[in-house]
Amino acid sequence: MDAVTAPHWFRTPNAAGPPGQEPPPMGPAFRSGFVCLVGRPNVGKSTLLNRLVGRTVSITAPKPQTTRNRILGIKHGPGYQAVFVDTPGIHDARDPLNRRLVRYALAALEDADVVLVMVEPLRESQRVPQAADARVLAHVSGVTAPRLLLINKIDLASEGEILHSIARFNEAGRFDEIVPLSAKSGRGVARLEALIPGYLSPGPPFFEPDWHTDQSEQMFIAEMIRQELFR
Repeated sequence: MDAVTAPHWFRTPNAAGPPGQEPPPMGPAFRSGFVCLVGRPNVGKSTLLNRLVGRTVSITAPKPQTTRNRILGIKHGPGYQAVFVDTPGIHDARDPLNRRLVRYALAALEDADVVLVMVEPLRESQRVPQAADARVLAHVSGVTAPRLLLINKIDLASEGEILHSIARFNEAGRFDEIVPLSAKSGRGVARLEALIPGYLSPGPPFFEPDWHTDQSEQMFIAEMIRQELFR
């Protein structure tokens, strides 16, 4: 798609950024890639995506399976572009709609350059991940792309529970990094943002610097209406 036709809803008025800030270099050192967010329903994937991109591109609501499409959020950083793919929650689907949503999520894993696996903290009495998280871990166990485990909602957990969760999840799967964070408050997100560029490959950006999502304005409006109905 040509940037000239990008919906104004998602375009930055000044692609060069604030006064005095130059656009990121597009030379040989530039890095880019697709970063897939996966996890069980209601684990906070869309909230994290919006925080990483710096604006609302994916709707959020307490209702499980709010995300029903593949949503792209584009983050432009110094010397890199990360295209985040928000996916429906992976779960034990029993009806045609939910089976299709799970297929969307699993298909996104196949093309990912980096996979962010999101879980919630365990209670100190829990020795293994709960079944919903274990299902997600099983699906990503064969992925060859770098995998970062994100322990979300640490603002609702004690320090002991966070440390316990790191140890238990480290035993449950192979991960290149384990990052405790809170998508809601932003705690720990800066560390994740610092890690991601190192896992991207050298290459040109996929989108122009004034793009933040690939959604049309019509789709975004429809999604916002659906968000309010859920809430």
